[in-house]
Amino acid sequence: MQSEAFLRDVHETLLRFCGCATASADRRPPVAYSRPKKAGCPTRGVMYYYCGTSKTPMEDNILLAPFDDPTNLAKNVETGVVKGVAVTVHDGRVDNELMGRGTQPMRVLDTRGLLLQQHVSKVSDFWDEALVLSLHYPEMQRLSQELTKCDRTAVAAHALRGNKTEMGRPAAYFVHNDFSDRLKALYEDLIASGDRNIITDAVSAGGLGVTSEQFKAGRLVVLNYWRPMQKEPIQRNPLAVIDSTTMQRSEVVQFPHYMRQAYGSFVKFFRIPTNPHVNVGIRPSDEHRWYYFPGMTRDEVLAFKNYDSSAPQPGNGIGMHTSFDDPNTPASAPSPRESIEIRVLCFWFGAGDGGR
Repeated sequence: MQSEAFLRDVHETLLRFCGCATASADRRPPVAYSRPKKAGCPTRGVMYYYCGTSKTPMEDNILLAPFDDPTNLAKNVETGVVKGVAVTVHDGRVDNELMGRGTQPMRVLDTRGLLLQQHVSKVSDFWDEALVLSLHYPEMQRLSQELTKCDRTAVAAHALRGNKTEMGRPAAYFVHNDFSDRLKALYEDLIASGDRNIITDAVSAGGLGVTSEQFKAGRLVVLNYWRPMQKEPIQRNPLAVIDSTTMQRSEVVQFPHYMRQAYGSFVKFFRIPTNPHVNVGIRPSDEHRWYYFPGMTRDEVLAFKNYDSSAPQPGNGIGMHTSFDDPNTPASAPSPRESIEIRVLCFWFGAGDGGR
């Protein structure tokens, strides 16, 4: 478990090395931030982007795996392969599509890639592992079927953010997506190896319960649901997501690596291929349009798409996300931020139109 002081030291190291930069990642003095005057006004944030020239930074030993060790981000910033970029972050609450007003949810997820949903969980304490497994997993599977109209669902992982127990991980300050276009192929390799896996495991055992042939012919989507856990509205380290329609495929870079040092709930319940596990980053661009939902409560979830076998990233709504420091955060805001994210596999036996 990482102490609050330790995490603060890591982030202060990042700020010391980064300051702020333009979207071309030039070094500039810190930006003077101002508090939004009313609801709907955008805020500003420093997003830590991959800025190296290599298209294979992990294979070339240029980039340290950003999430295996929380100190790796500061080390990557120090070497210049990751840089802080000051961006505008828009308030998604004033966007009718992102709030699910007057539109089909899957149509928004298949284009822009993110959506806020009201969702009251029966879980009273998200740090209680038994409650998460017995109540929250089924809740999020039901929500996934409601949003996507898919044929089958299975929970592939959940992660806790915070330091209340050893299962918690720190907030992730790096612009990334959790999976690459290789995910379905990696699952197919896992099935071919004969190892037990979430694809062919029976539904009663938490799997999709499909055959290898059915899996190859069907559509696989991974939806990520992010929810604050504390009882008061979130004020510190909100999550921001890029509208995928503002990204270009040429900006995307893959980060295949072996999860040697990962820890916490994310690994304990991880039912996704890990050797290698392939994260994805993106180079900065002035065109990227970032969104967050200020004041999120535990009765809301931010749904965003991590993977879709029907189109390569960033097509079909595959964006990027990161935690960031909102300059309007009051000093009295609870620290560290506590949140839970659930990754749900959604599967269609055919191409799957998602109820669009």
